[in-house]
Amino acid sequence: MKVNRIVKPASHEKRYDLRTADWDLFHATLLSEIGSIAECSIESSALGINRVLATAADRAIQRKKPSGNQGRNIWWSPIISTLRQTLVRKRREGLRSSDRLAYNSLRNEFLTAIRNHKSAAWKCFADGLNANPWCKAFKWAKGSYSTNNMPSSKTKPDGSLTTDCSETAELLLDTFVPADPDLARSDMDLHGPTLIREPPGPDEIKAAIWRMRPTGAPGADGITAALLRNAWPALRDHITNLFGRCLQDGTFPDCWKVAKLVIIPKPGRSDPCNVKSFRPISLLPALGKALETLIIKNIGLETNLDSFAAQHGFTVGISTVSALSSVHERIDASKSRHIFGTFLDITGAFDNVRWSPLLTQMQSLGASLDTWKIVKSYLRNRWAVLELEGIHYRRMLARGCPQGSQLGPTLWKIAMTPIYGKIPETSTMKIVTYADDILLMVGAARPKTAFQRIERNLDILNDWAFTFGLEFSASKSQLLSLKGGLKPGYSVRFGTRADAPMIMSTATAKYLGVYLDPRQSFWDHIEYVSKKSKNMYCRMRRLRSSNWGMGQLAARTIYRGVFLPRVTYAAEIWASGTKLEKSKKNIAQRTESSPLGHDRCLQHRVNELPSSSCRHYAP
Repeated sequence: MKVNRIVKPASHEKRYDLRTADWDLFHATLLSEIGSIAECSIESSALGINRVLATAADRAIQRKKPSGNQGRNIWWSPIISTLRQTLVRKRREGLRSSDRLAYNSLRNEFLTAIRNHKSAAWKCFADGLNANPWCKAFKWAKGSYSTNNMPSSKTKPDGSLTTDCSETAELLLDTFVPADPDLARSDMDLHGPTLIREPPGPDEIKAAIWRMRPTGAPGADGITAALLRNAWPALRDHITNLFGRCLQDGTFPDCWKVAKLVIIPKPGRSDPCNVKSFRPISLLPALGKALETLIIKNIGLETNLDSFAAQHGFTVGISTVSALSSVHERIDASKSRHIFGTFLDITGAFDNVRWSPLLTQMQSLGASLDTWKIVKSYLRNRWAVLELEGIHYRRMLARGCPQGSQLGPTLWKIAMTPIYGKIPETSTMKIVTYADDILLMVGAARPKTAFQRIERNLDILNDWAFTFGLEFSASKSQLLSLKGGLKPGYSVRFGTRADAPMIMSTATAKYLGVYLDPRQSFWDHIEYVSKKSKNMYCRMRRLRSSNWGMGQLAARTIYRGVFLPRVTYAAEIWASGTKLEKSKKNIAQRTESSPLGHDRCLQHRVNELPSSSCRHYAP
């Protein structure tokens, strides 16, 4: 299929430095330009608000400098420059061959100066963390300092490498913005009475804007939630009127559908040339994300989307910990002699969902005509823009739930709902989902019976995946004996077909950040936590010394804000494993001290922390 793209020279990145903002000039410019907003149509009104915001921001706020290393490193100095020039000059004069001892002395003086300046710069950096430990120190302690530089060459499906940026961009867009061959004949329409609802008021729209992080990355227009907050008093009536018309007419403005595609590396992936080592994030206009929040609210009011107990993702009040708890509650309560867990992996789940069955499922759940129409409008005529080497590559979306949007997770939850009706919970069957992580739990008196039940249910899941344009990866899926103690060596087919691929059994399985094992000893998870805690401790220790660096108060803040939440994640699930003698020895060896110098054993920390203090997210 020929790539549908438009290539044009890239302009400078449009991001504003709010620290330089002249808010009086910003508000004055808004008031002077606000009369030019045309309200003859929804699209013209949205474009007018965007133009007014951009004009005021350009006049009153400086733009941020492009990211990346500008010039030399911060530890470089004129002294090092002079020593380097001297060393290079003497080498050209032949000093290295004529008098090697004199040349080595100059070289050692140059290298010593570099080491001393690096050490001084590091100490200055560590001392500065006392003012704001949640900035650089927080990222350093988490280990999230990483370069997002992406190699220009990527591996194609046939094994060859791309030869230029155009081929790389084409491969990335083919992977993350896939085409839908059935899109032309999947266009559908819905007729029926509209739901009479009061348009959203200023307070409701203000709450949707304030829900977004002020420091969140902006879309291509550069408008952030912080700018919208400052512009709200002047643009309140115009934004309220526009959002009301959008929801009433079922129209989502096209100017808010252009996403800046950012490709970020997945943690733990070692092959930078593999496209699957990255995932896409869509940076969207802030006003469009605020409108998405109102659409999500209407979907929640009209459907029973949040009533499906099997889905633990993107729902208020439940989390990864509740999903893990439901797994162990089933294991403990089940009377089955054997329980097997099938951990399923979906290839490119969020990027490949087909829209036609998604809209059909919205109708089945009871969404109103107005909500159905605006979601359809939201999905149509969407564009993703990818920048590589100063060139913008554009591709129209034909499927998928945009990662980075407000509405994307809700659309995925809608796509998952047919599963719960086709595989209802019984005494021997349970399905647990968190976002696109699917766990199928099957119990039986004999393993053979359980395997047959797994294969029949995998047929149902295969049919669901085919309907929504998805595909399971049998090689990345895992099969684990959760109860019964059956040792690895068994397998099941991914369905009842004779040629179906096999899912192999494993001794442990990592599910939502916790390593599960048949004995529920959690030894592998405790070993993983111990190593991770040691690495975090070493990073934090480098920032603190007896006479320089991060002070005790800042170190305590980072320790409690980074170290403890990560180490004790889901502790209510695996805390019982710390009672094993070998676990006690392992933990004591690795976490017997803290950056503060007086921490107790991690086992005591885990046992004493209340469940509410444990962070409910996967590391």
